[in-house]
Amino acid sequence: MMQRTICLRQKKEILEANKRDVATAEENMKAKSMIDRLSLDHDRLLGMADGLRQIAKLADPIGEVMSMAKRPNGLIIGKKKSCNRCCWNHF
Repeated sequence: MMQRTICLRQKKEILEANKRDVATAEENMKAKSMIDRLSLDHDRLLGMADGLRQIAKLADPIGEVMSMAKRPNGLIIGKKKSCNRCCWNHF
């Protein structure tokens, strides 16, 4: 509920900024389909917020073991999901 409140509290500011973006796009672009994709209204904004909340509820796949196999020599080899970019932060 708190996230929805934050979204609604910032709705006016987001929609005003979007109007400026749409005006700039209309001056520089001719494709109405691109303008439509950029345009936000109350329903689209709430739909985006709901979608983000659904994503936030998903389990983090990083560290999930995808497969595991034991080789004839006894060596166990596994495949685990990781974030390659995360590893670079340590160097």
